Order: sequence, then C-alpha cells, then structure tokens
Amino acid sequence: MIFFKSPAIKFVLLFITLVTLWFTFYTYIYKLELLFGLNFDSLTFISKILSQQSNFILNAMGFDATTEVEGKIVISKVLNYNYNHGVWIGEPCNGVKIFGLFSIFIICFEGNFKNKLWFIPLGISIIHFLNILRIASLTII
Repeated sequence: MIFFKSPAIKFVLLFITLVTLWFTFYTYIYKLELLFGLNFDSLTFISKILSQQSNFILNAMGFDATTEVEGKIVISKVLNYNYNHGVWIGEPCNGVKIFGLFSIFIICFEGNFKNKLWFIPLGISIIHFLNILRIASLTII
C-alpha cells in the first residue's frame, strides 16, 4: 500500500480517472441534450460567444467583422476583405475541452481547495481570452 501513498501516483490515478469521465461526458454532451429534449446546442452557443468577442476586438481595430452560423459551425469573418473566407469555429476550437482538462489538472494537484476555487475560473478566463485573440488573429490572416 506504500505504492498508493506517493503523491505522484495519487495524481496520475486521479487524473486518469477524471479525464476518462470528462471525455466520456464530453463525447455524449450532444446526446444528453437530445435525451433531455433540450433545443439548445451549448457548444454552438459557446462558439457564437467566442466569435462575437473576437469580432468585437476586430471591430475596435477598424475591421468590419461579422458572425455567420451554418448548422453547428460558427464562422467569424471580415467583410470587404479580399480572399477572406473567415474562420470556422467548431466544437474542437471553442476551448471547452481545454477548460475541462485545465480544471482537472488543477484539481488533481495537492493543495488548498479554496485556492483552487478561485484559480480554476481565473485560468479558464485567461485561456478563453487567449482563444479570443487567436480567433481574431486567424480571422485577419
């Protein structure tokens, strides 16, 4: 039982367990919305918010940016910009998987849980802001 007392082993076992649960839940999130009869696509909603926030930055820089939605794909594009087809923001690009992985990583570390409660939202906010800058940059490129 000394094997399970090692902090590294505890971290790895908890991390693998939580990541498995997270990816299982994330894989079936669309099916959960259908199962409960919800007419709300939460991942597309998050992509729309990401597009609108990146467009806000682009508009502040003087570009005429807009958001278009085609099914589950959200497109952020600059109007009247030669050879620009926009950036498609789909499920893998909206950052939700990374939010979960970051949270799990912080939870698995030893330490005061009260510190984790403020650090996780702060980290997710920073990741989201960097993703906004990434989408804005890619939209211009």
